[in-house]
Amino acid sequence: MKATLIFFLLFSVFCLISSADELLVPDEYATIADAVAASASGDVIRLVSSEVEWGGPITIENKNLTIEGAEEFERVVIVIVSTLQFDDDWKPIFDPETKTLWLMNSRLTLKNIQIAKPVLYFLPGPVTRSHYPSPIVVDTDSSLSIDACSIRCPFIVEGNLNAVDSELLGYSFVYAPPYNSINHEIPSVLIQNAKNRNYEFLNTTISDDGYNALELRNLEDCSITVRGNVYGGERTNLTARNDPSYQGGHGIYITNCQNIEFFGFTFHGGVCSDFGYAISGDSVYEDGGHGMFAENSSIHLLLGSFSGGDSKNGVIVLYWKRDAGNGGDGIHLVNSDVIYDSYSATGGRGGAGAVTPNDIANGGQNGDPVWMDDASTFRSINDDVRVANWPLHE
Repeated sequence: MKATLIFFLLFSVFCLISSADELLVPDEYATIADAVAASASGDVIRLVSSEVEWGGPITIENKNLTIEGAEEFERVVIVIVSTLQFDDDWKPIFDPETKTLWLMNSRLTLKNIQIAKPVLYFLPGPVTRSHYPSPIVVDTDSSLSIDACSIRCPFIVEGNLNAVDSELLGYSFVYAPPYNSINHEIPSVLIQNAKNRNYEFLNTTISDDGYNALELRNLEDCSITVRGNVYGGERTNLTARNDPSYQGGHGIYITNCQNIEFFGFTFHGGVCSDFGYAISGDSVYEDGGHGMFAENSSIHLLLGSFSGGDSKNGVIVLYWKRDAGNGGDGIHLVNSDVIYDSYSATGGRGGAGAVTPNDIANGGQNGDPVWMDDASTFRSINDDVRVANWPLHE
């Protein structure tokens, strides 16, 4: 009976492997979307041209697929047409129903590809915007593995996500004169609403052009490993604000997460790189971002290096002035508890002031290595602290 069962299982696996097809784009299918629609679970969609069309949005449901660029090409370029809309102030309107890729109860491997090729759109009037692809969404019952890819799409993940030898770059920056440049508020990678999961980013860079690089929201009993660099986005404005409401993006932003174990390399807050002056009145440069910002969370920090972003020096031009901004903190805690094994942290540089015979532009404060409010703690694992019932300490 046992021998019969083993034979049946081996025969089933053989049939599954032998039935898997290789679908070629663009030789057999014009776009990746066409190939996905024709695929069955277990198929490999192979990209056999240096540049192919996405043809989306794409939904993959109840399938196990691989989309792989042929080895003779260095990261096959996938062209995606922007689907995001903008309001009257040129702020992106994010519709969660509009997705570049949506995984539903599926497993997908992306290998040796580049998404998306930067595209510039020239619209009526003095307005230019760069490519804004919609997000890649991974639902709670799905898994996405990324190998040797460069992807300029944001990720919204409630399932599994792992990356190796890759770049996850989020949105391109958007220039929209005569308005302030458009600073979006969607991170490169958002992981949310998950429990008892492990996430790994190995030899992988996570970066954003204008906001937080990596965000963790509403996680419980999860471990995060980042062996690579994480860069919060720069905040750049073509015209100065009188009342700045932004700062550089954070390297990692953590909110409402409990029992998170974290192993990372280097996390950098975004710098303030504004230029221009207030059209009327005085203004202030934005602050640098924090290497880590955590609120309402409990974290076990196994290893990590965190640096706050710098701000710019104050300036005075004619009758207008801009005060310098403050440097970001290496680690910034609000109502959070951190237990650490090993870490390093440095604050960002606050901008210097400026003086003329008729006016003074104030200097900014340097960021702190670690800043915390009265409701937070930051303690060494050696301080008789037990980390019980956490993923790696059971």
